[in-house]
Amino acid sequence: MTIKKIIYNSASYNHDWGKEKTYSILCGVLRFKKSSRGTQDFRVLGLRIYKRRIKNHYAISKVCCLPVYRENLRRKILNKLFSQINKKYDGVYIIRHNIGESYVYLAHLKAWVLANRTKKPLLVVWQKKYLPFYNMFLPSGIDIKYIEIDKNKLQDALDCESIEYKGRKLFCPTYKIAENLNKLYENNVQVNFYDYICKDFDLTKKSVMQKPKIDKSIVLKINKKLADNFRHPFVIILPGASSLSGMSDVFWSLLIKEFKRIGYDVFVNNINNSFSDSVCFDTNIAEIFALAERSAGIIGLASGLSVLLTAANRPMDLIYTDFRIFKPHISSARIKDLYSVYHLPNVSDKVREYDAADFTEMQLVQAIINNYKAK
Repeated sequence: MTIKKIIYNSASYNHDWGKEKTYSILCGVLRFKKSSRGTQDFRVLGLRIYKRRIKNHYAISKVCCLPVYRENLRRKILNKLFSQINKKYDGVYIIRHNIGESYVYLAHLKAWVLANRTKKPLLVVWQKKYLPFYNMFLPSGIDIKYIEIDKNKLQDALDCESIEYKGRKLFCPTYKIAENLNKLYENNVQVNFYDYICKDFDLTKKSVMQKPKIDKSIVLKINKKLADNFRHPFVIILPGASSLSGMSDVFWSLLIKEFKRIGYDVFVNNINNSFSDSVCFDTNIAEIFALAERSAGIIGLASGLSVLLTAANRPMDLIYTDFRIFKPHISSARIKDLYSVYHLPNVSDKVREYDAADFTEMQLVQAIINNYKAK
């Protein structure tokens, strides 16, 4: 260790719940830690002098273990939201989830609004990259607005299903869905993410889901990319999932190699694509859906994106792995039970699902390749 690092050192960590940074002075005599969630911890010789933690939508600050300040995070985020929202809206809707669960909400958006008897609804998008995704489902009579909100702060502040604030109602359902599903599963192995969400707005099981709408300009853009990049039928590889443990790069490389061997081109949905013999280009969610509709098959982790792509009605091979977001551990078998795409209504029998724990990586590659004829 250099003298510079002894005097001062810093380190960054990427956790599934956010980012964390630690600063150390004089080999840890002074140590300060902060996270993207807003938590902080300052120690001298290992003794905690100051701590800021999040509990029940409050940020609580303590000095020498004595509480000195409590900040209402819910009030703060509601003030930010409603300061940017026209007063004509009597109901504000926020889908707190990523793509998989959000697809269920968006495909039932009209029924959700109708169930709440909202006369003038507004749907808030909290990540700009999701705007094309939301617009695939937006029905007439429902407006949409992008307001940037950090996901962790959204979860910490709105630990509720709905709330009335200054005469208007905010709907933000299924808080901690994965944790709650895991607990319910202990007494009912039939519980699943689709029924759990639909129960929130009293929909009949297996209700009709709205199909995604793709703008013609997006279709033309994708057609050009197809002509520029592919000469053979192509498959889509989805190697990433925000909440599931990954498969090895060796697995994906071998799978790509086998598809190339039997005559397919391969598109990998990963802008940092490091796999040889495959194509990668930047797409948004609407474009990847248009691409999926023209593919010979979709293969990947059972991510939220794969849940959406079931609506493309193409052959799919989805791999379930262990959940990696929080403890206690949730196995791939339980994740498959809870999140199988076959819980969705009218899913094509072209979809095949695999529990990664039942295969070696080589066996899984072969099982998938056997579903595709040589071209």
